Amino acid sequence: MRLIILAILFIPTISMGLESDQYLMWGRELRDVSNEINLHVNQVVENSLKKSNGLKKSLSCEEVHSKAVKEFRGFIIHKIETWLEKDLGQDLFPVATDSYNDYYRMSIYNFKASFIGRFFPMGRNMNFNQIYIGSDKLAHFFSTGLRYFTIYQKQMKKGKSPEQAMHSAIDFGITMENSILGKIPSGVYSFGDLEANFQGLLFNRKFCEDGENSYLAKNSKQEWYLANRIDLNDYINPFMDESFNPSHFIAIKWLKVKPRLKLYCGRQNDPDVVARFDHYRQIIAQKDMGIKTFSRDYLAEIRNQGHWRVPDPKRQILESICQ
Repeated sequence: MRLIILAILFIPTISMGLESDQYLMWGRELRDVSNEINLHVNQVVENSLKKSNGLKKSLSCEEVHSKAVKEFRGFIIHKIETWLEKDLGQDLFPVATDSYNDYYRMSIYNFKASFIGRFFPMGRNMNFNQIYIGSDKLAHFFSTGLRYFTIYQKQMKKGKSPEQAMHSAIDFGITMENSILGKIPSGVYSFGDLEANFQGLLFNRKFCEDGENSYLAKNSKQEWYLANRIDLNDYINPFMDESFNPSHFIAIKWLKVKPRLKLYCGRQNDPDVVARFDHYRQIIAQKDMGIKTFSRDYLAEIRNQGHWRVPDPKRQILESICQ
């Protein structure tokens, strides 16, 4: 276990909150903080552009983009998570003043020998435009999403098609969930993390690759500026809520988590839970998902082939264990 912890300490793509628990949000409403988060994201990017424009060396769009997105990352503890707890801590659940041990005791991970919550902090929950996600999803979005994009770019330079390049990026994410970002440190294979990673890829592609709709452009002074406002509503979706899109647990973890999940069996048909999930389904149906479902479709394709890399969570969902 010491080797695992050391590995995590030296891999900056690991998010501060390795896991979160959205089941705790059933029957609970938080204030929508999407406007504050969007404002912060745009301000951080604009400040980064000012720094880049102030350099003596003229930077390419790709270089300016990379610098901007890295402003949200950190070493182990990502800056976006630190900011969330500092500026919006009372709008999260548990609130920032509640310890991670208190959070852990309430969560589905409350059992002996659970490293989640005891050794690894958990991502606190937020309401982003009526979608409930853990702060760890934003860390995955900005951090692993940039890793996805780097892989995507390298594959495109090798002559791969956009679809093939995206497959390579998702393959990286699958490998991480099967190892140091999922199963090894926490025993959890998170489909919500994979969704956040891929949406981060789409976010990064839009900085320089979307023509007039790209986030970045040059003005008459040849300075980079934010030509199109960033709106994370374009990326945050219900598949990042792990009570709606459940994770898969390795066998030894499942033995401990299952009894905790069963505590929610009597609440599946609560009006508030039904209403929230109906709202999620409406979002999915109404949005022009298009390429946004690309990752989920690819994961389903691998899973349907019976490949071990993408587990089938059906045996672990509430519908199965609550019968």
